[in-house]
Amino acid sequence: ENADIRGTLRSTVFSYDEVNAQGGSLIIAKSSVLDHELEIKPIDTEVSFTTRDTYGGVFSVGDTIRVLTHITPEVKISLWLKITVADFKTYNAEILKSEPDSLTSYTLPAGTPLVDYGNKDEGYLLLRADDKVNGPYLDVVKNIETDITKSTSRQMMVRLGDLSGIGGDQFGVSPSGYGLYAENAFLTGTLALPYAGMTDYQKLDEGGNNQDSIRLWAGGTYNDLINDRDDELKFKVYESGKMVLGSGGTPAFTFKPDTNEIVLGGATRISFTSIEDAPPVYEVLINGNDIQKGETETTLTVQVLQNGIDITELLSDEDFEWIINGVNFEESINDGGLNQSSSGKTQTISADKIEGSALIVCIFRYN
Repeated sequence: ENADIRGTLRSTVFSYDEVNAQGGSLIIAKSSVLDHELEIKPIDTEVSFTTRDTYGGVFSVGDTIRVLTHITPEVKISLWLKITVADFKTYNAEILKSEPDSLTSYTLPAGTPLVDYGNKDEGYLLLRADDKVNGPYLDVVKNIETDITKSTSRQMMVRLGDLSGIGGDQFGVSPSGYGLYAENAFLTGTLALPYAGMTDYQKLDEGGNNQDSIRLWAGGTYNDLINDRDDELKFKVYESGKMVLGSGGTPAFTFKPDTNEIVLGGATRISFTSIEDAPPVYEVLINGNDIQKGETETTLTVQVLQNGIDITELLSDEDFEWIINGVNFEESINDGGLNQSSSGKTQTISADKIEGSALIVCIFRYN
């Protein structure tokens, strides 16, 4: 409200309780303004002009300059120039394109902006808030062709803001809403979603040493992660490569990369949509009765199940080997064998060849 100044107050721009605005689009690039009026005639192929800037030398030979302005409320001018001579604030430039072609001649007023669009592999920043359909947004634009005057020569590399105007089917659907769109993203911290994310958050033990920390998670919040509630997270991948599925103290699945070991929780079940999808799991069943007192023999029959399906009929007698007390049936009786064929799906065992108890095993081979 009051100001008492002893000495000198200098200010280039002094604003108090004021809102400043920029109409149209704002390009952040090398730029200057005309220091004088500049007449452009249809027969002109070159122009000379002087810029209004403090130090001069803003533009260099080879720079592509664009002028985009209105000379009347109804007439918009688009003029493309290429700098051929640069001398402090004075320049000569080749006229690359002037639109609209129907104009006989026109005059650019003093103060008209001159913007350097750069050359191939160069670019600029574009800030746009006047697009009522696809704005506001901030673009990083790169020139991908030599002829900068063509609209196809400029490619948006990064957009921050409204993504609605971005086409393409890389994601199966065009981007929409507010966000970030870019070719690459290098993050040094955390990418947190409501119930998933990636992070470089490092946990320490009581001695201050690095622990094997979670790098990728799902089924819980970032707050769970940083507050030692790891058991609440239903999916975790650690820095070491260890992967854990399931929450609680005994997860359903754990992969340990140091030992290439998979550990399943006690209540974990693995199911398949069809037998063809499942890896083969075999069961060998020996059906028969113990030899009771007074009996002379017993008959044992083998049955093979693959994933619960009986495949015994698909096997031949030679696929089986019968063993008694660690010795196959063909070995002599003195060596603990039965001195009879070791193959076949059925075996008849005489009681007089067994003394006491016997452990009988049937092995099958199936390719």
